[in-house]
Amino acid sequence: MQARLTFVGDILIVIFCVAGFYHVFEKAGLPVVFVHNSLIVEQVTQDSSCFNVNDNLTAIDGTPLASIDQVEFYLDSKSVGQLVTVSLERNHQPLTRTLPLVRYFSARYLAVQLIVASIFIFLALFVSVKRKDDRAAQIFNWVTMSTALIISATWGKMTIEPNGLGHVVRAAFHLAYASAGVLFVHFTLVFPSARYVRTLRALRVCYVAALAFAAAATVLFLEAARDFNEARFELYNNVFNLMRLFCVVCIATGLFIIIHTYLTAQEEPERRKLRWILAGLALGPFSFIALWVIPQIFTSRGLLNEEFIVLLMLSVPVTFAIAIVKYHILNIDQIFKRGTVYVIAFSAVLAIYVGVVSLSPLLMGTLTVTSSLAVSTVAAVIIAVLFQPIRSRTQNFVDKVFFNVRYDYREAEKKFNEVIAQCYDESSIVTALTCSIDTLIPNSETRVLMENEKLTALLNGHREPAALSESIEFGAKFFVVDRWQFNVQDAAIAFRIHSERNGTLGVLLLGPKKSGFRYTLEDIDLLDSFCRQVASVLDRVRLHHTLINEQLEKDRLKQLNELKSYFVSSVTHELKTPLTSIKLFTELIEETPKLKPEQRSEYLGIIKGESERLTRLIDNVLDISKIEKGVKEYRFARIALNDCVKEALATMRFQLALHGFDCRTKLSTKKLMICADKDAVMEIVINLISNAIKYSSQRKRIIVTTSKCDGGCRLDVQDFGIGIAPEDRERIFAPFERAGSDIVRRTAGAGLGLALVKHITAAHHARVDLASKPGAGSTFTVTFPSITSSAEKP
Repeated sequence: MQARLTFVGDILIVIFCVAGFYHVFEKAGLPVVFVHNSLIVEQVTQDSSCFNVNDNLTAIDGTPLASIDQVEFYLDSKSVGQLVTVSLERNHQPLTRTLPLVRYFSARYLAVQLIVASIFIFLALFVSVKRKDDRAAQIFNWVTMSTALIISATWGKMTIEPNGLGHVVRAAFHLAYASAGVLFVHFTLVFPSARYVRTLRALRVCYVAALAFAAAATVLFLEAARDFNEARFELYNNVFNLMRLFCVVCIATGLFIIIHTYLTAQEEPERRKLRWILAGLALGPFSFIALWVIPQIFTSRGLLNEEFIVLLMLSVPVTFAIAIVKYHILNIDQIFKRGTVYVIAFSAVLAIYVGVVSLSPLLMGTLTVTSSLAVSTVAAVIIAVLFQPIRSRTQNFVDKVFFNVRYDYREAEKKFNEVIAQCYDESSIVTALTCSIDTLIPNSETRVLMENEKLTALLNGHREPAALSESIEFGAKFFVVDRWQFNVQDAAIAFRIHSERNGTLGVLLLGPKKSGFRYTLEDIDLLDSFCRQVASVLDRVRLHHTLINEQLEKDRLKQLNELKSYFVSSVTHELKTPLTSIKLFTELIEETPKLKPEQRSEYLGIIKGESERLTRLIDNVLDISKIEKGVKEYRFARIALNDCVKEALATMRFQLALHGFDCRTKLSTKKLMICADKDAVMEIVINLISNAIKYSSQRKRIIVTTSKCDGGCRLDVQDFGIGIAPEDRERIFAPFERAGSDIVRRTAGAGLGLALVKHITAAHHARVDLASKPGAGSTFTVTFPSITSSAEKP
């Protein structure tokens, strides 16, 4: 029903606008321009022999006239081309002239009037259709249509056909003029949201006052038009000026409400909408009041041509329509900020200039041409010096008052792009993202979840973010979720970090803004841009890591191939030597039937020793294989360390004798009990002695020591061989690794012995230490926990 009434009202107003344009088009006037607030001719606008500059108009058709408004009102009952008789005073001499009336408004003004009124009507209808259920949009429709009628139906010919139409149009003009201000106040009370409910009720009084002004002006107009005389016209003109003042007061009140609403607004979208309104008001009604209405009250003329005032009024419907329908279409912050700054700064320097020029006569007396020029020059220099400081201070003031929660979108995006371009791993990327967001859009918590199946499933298939409805401003694209769907405390909005190549990489989760505002369209655009940049950089980093890993894998495979080749050659060599000895001495026994018993025993001892050597090598290979597979097991029991050492030395007796080593022992007199696997402990001793035999070709001496130490039992195997360089002391305990000296590389070995020692000591909660000096030998120390400090293992 309300929409239907609005539509009918709009149609009626459009009809009145068309009739108003026609009666303005037919408005008649004299071919002269009068001096302000008088009937003295200032300029003759068309060729006419009737008027000279400085002529004083006294009457038309015998009717005495005393003001410009009286002349305009009297001629509104005449037609263009109609002959009238004017009474003049020229050089204090009365004259009478007859001349045809001309068209009052120029073609330029009529074109501007038609264009501006049409745009007002179009925007009113457009906003009303786009926001059918918006109360503010409907009131905006009435305000704009009323303004269009004011523009179209300003004072024109009152006797247009059909008879009485001119009077009806003038009555509609009065009603529009009186109600436009009240409608504007009404609009400010409901936009961007209805806050002033009590004031809305009191607004009825203003509507009644507007109707009273319109009715009084119409009645007095009809009286003055029916029988023109100065008294009737002055009464009508006074009421019309009061109606103008009422309109000015209403607009000023509305402007105050808008400013108050802006300063108390809690939501950034509301503040942005209101900035559009303020910008339009600064250009439109403010200019109309300051440059046209107020000057007309005091001088009967505006400071600018009426067509320029009408063009300035276009800013109102345009900015209001943007604020209502799509306030984020342009960056109002830059427009508003720069416009405000330069208007205030310009007004300040203009006031300084006027002040300097005005005070100069008081200080210097009568000014000559030279002194006037000097004063103007000094004033210009002062302005040039002060303009930049004034502009800077004004800028800071505007930023502080109006833009306390804003950021430069492009600058923020540029800086983030520079920061994230320097990131080469995921943790630094996540840190850069969270720090940038916390700086630009402070919120309760910023999280980046790289692996969250629930949120990823929630966001997959949606290009827009997921958000709580109360966290996002109206008009933004997002899909609504409930708080429980986030499954994260204080979550308000979630963005998918999505890569076209790798799919969803993670989720950006933000809490509510600390300012209490909702996330704006600019916030969403910026965050979405950040997520796209993060996805791109993550793709780059992951690709880089993939290439590095592929290269490392190639290097590892190459190293494994080399180790395999080395292992095969080393083990082959290690197997070949004892096998050769076994074969040799077996053949000697077989081919020498009359071999002496002591020689036979010696040869059999060699065969046995080499067989044990083969067995140890094979056992080492098998043990390393079990260790790599994680299936190596140990049987822990209470054992005596000294007994293990003695048995191991007995096993190695042949090898020691074969290579001519002097192996001495310094065993503790105390019974050193440990919880260990006996075979594993013997393997430690055997491997350490085997190592000493290999790398002690010059000084063939080995010392094996056992002792009691703080909290454990200690085993030392000391040799006097080549020693180990500091840089090799860690890696020699890895499988297949050996020291890098030439002597070591020339010595046969698979690189398994010390790796087994390291693993066995670790499994026994023991510790192996190495003290070595190149060229002076090495001491391997294995410290076992004593039986009292180590729990037996099953």
